[in-house]
Amino acid sequence: MGLWRHEVDGVQQLRRAVGGEKPLGWIVQDGKLVNRIELDAYLEALEWSRKLFDAGYVHPDFKLGKSQAIDPSTKFAAGEFLIYNTDISSWYGQQASQATQNPGFQIWGMDIFGTGGSDPVIYATQPANIFAFVNKKASESVIRDVLAVANATAAPYGTKEYMLTNYGVEGTHYAVKDGVPVKNDKGNQEVANAFVMIASPASTIAHPDLPDVARGQVEWQQRMGAFTKKSAFYGMQITEPSRWTNLSNDFEQLEDDIVRGRKKISDMQAAVSDWKKKGGDQLRDWYQKLLDENGTAAS
Repeated sequence: MGLWRHEVDGVQQLRRAVGGEKPLGWIVQDGKLVNRIELDAYLEALEWSRKLFDAGYVHPDFKLGKSQAIDPSTKFAAGEFLIYNTDISSWYGQQASQATQNPGFQIWGMDIFGTGGSDPVIYATQPANIFAFVNKKASESVIRDVLAVANATAAPYGTKEYMLTNYGVEGTHYAVKDGVPVKNDKGNQEVANAFVMIASPASTIAHPDLPDVARGQVEWQQRMGAFTKKSAFYGMQITEPSRWTNLSNDFEQLEDDIVRGRKKISDMQAAVSDWKKKGGDQLRDWYQKLLDENGTAAS
């Protein structure tokens, strides 16, 4: 059995906790707008992750460089990892891809946990984070073609279009067994529904071939949803002014250096101080103005 997380990385947990996108990194705390890098929990997560590296709980391949540079899924399937960190979409994909050649393989989701036995605090990611745009100068025929494609890719669960985009061609990519569509190896290799990036139907979780996975995903979302909040800028598509675009570029590398013992927590504290002086406080004021004008989505 496998659980998600390739390394029990508190910093990655915190990145996910505040949503990942820059606007979602701002949180209203005690009536003040603060960035995730200013939270006490941020430094605590760095320290905790560093202890895990020091204790040898991290796979050797991840000790030297950035964790994101290595795809852990193949090592996980081979049994080299007990746990790894990814999003919920990999749950079904991993199980389905191993179904034929590795029938004993089983993957499951691990609940997000708080510190010291407390409940976790989870902030929702944006309700939509992939967009398809049509150039306003496009001809009417092109626009109609794009809308026709979008109409097909947004077809709801159970339609012929849905079956084509999610399972492929019957007889080539999947077969119906006892009323359930089951992908073969060719289907698992060739059919990954990227068409939803054009337009997607209402969200559903349905895996007729792996009903236990579908049930597990739904129940996991229900449990974690009970701890999920919306941050101040949830649902807003925000582009920061270009003068501050690169302000936080070095933090991810510094995080990796600290948890791997190449830098110290004090180096991060100094970096946060520099971030404030070089534009962080001005960026805060800019976001505060947005908050004042539009209100908060926090709940």
